[in-house]
Amino acid sequence: MVSRTATIATVVLSRVLACWAGGSAVSAADKEPDTGKVDAKKAEFFESKIRPLLLARCGTCHGAKKQEGKQRVCPGETTKAVVGRESPLGYICTFSVVFTWTTTTSSLLAAWMSISHRRPGSSCPLDKALIESLGDSQTALICNALTALGYSEPHTYALDGRIQCMTPDLPPLVGEAITIKIDTCTPEGGPATDEYHEMMEVIEASELPRVIMVETIGPDPCRECVMGDGMAKGFMAAGAIGLVTSGGVRDLPGIIDQGFSVFAIARVIQHAALRWSDYGEPAQVGGISVKTGDLIHGDSGGCVVIPEPNHQHIVEACQLVNDFEKQAHVMIRRTDLNNAQKRARMDKLSATFDRAFTPLR
Repeated sequence: MVSRTATIATVVLSRVLACWAGGSAVSAADKEPDTGKVDAKKAEFFESKIRPLLLARCGTCHGAKKQEGKQRVCPGETTKAVVGRESPLGYICTFSVVFTWTTTTSSLLAAWMSISHRRPGSSCPLDKALIESLGDSQTALICNALTALGYSEPHTYALDGRIQCMTPDLPPLVGEAITIKIDTCTPEGGPATDEYHEMMEVIEASELPRVIMVETIGPDPCRECVMGDGMAKGFMAAGAIGLVTSGGVRDLPGIIDQGFSVFAIARVIQHAALRWSDYGEPAQVGGISVKTGDLIHGDSGGCVVIPEPNHQHIVEACQLVNDFEKQAHVMIRRTDLNNAQKRARMDKLSATFDRAFTPLR
């Protein structure tokens, strides 16, 4: 059953995409938009204020690959075949109501996208403050905090040991996942880059730091060369902060010099044609199915997807676990206590922190 929120979201998006024409709130029966001309100021407002929001919030589920609710937000393509007429700005107009864009309209659109159009299965959008607050935490601490919160199934969120940190001297990688797949080792055929460029536009429009999660789908993972220092420069310019892949990378010194974080299975010196596909679809990386919108955390110890139900308390849980570990380590290394005394003190310490964690579970 389609939820009421999803139904409302579809209607609102349809209205939003119809607004390129400007004018008052009248139906198409009363006023047919001029399909040949677009007011320059309205077009500039759309491109600078609205298009980035649509790409950042809607591109994954309403792009070239996937159109939930039969709605598509894809710049630069005609809509004549879909609605019987062209949109001069290249956006589908499926609900014939037009009205004048205002600052209030833009704010309402942003608010609606934050509330109604969330990541699949998510109860709240990722928050920049959450991402920034986790920047000083080690990934191992994140895992211990998840265990303390009752999430004791690491095979569901921790990427396996094949995925190694190639940039261990950089700070922890924390950001929102954006997913795509690639084949770089099949010798026949030419490149396929349309979905790569669609992904890059979404990254450019995003307000959050993005982590590119790349599943390799060629015949030999150990021959997959996903990126080098040149591509890293493009990713960083668009707003991405790191890449995690089930394949390999090259040009590591140049990548490290830029401060771009990389997790991969190996160094691989060369690639065939780059064939990008399945942008926005779940990607299998390190034995974990990663979705666009997931919260990624990684450092020299490994990489994890922080489960969404734990976002609310993960920062406080990390602080509590850090305090617990400091006290436990100080006690464990003491030579004036025997094993029985340490065990008794550890039981008492554990009980104290278990009570502190109870409200967070």
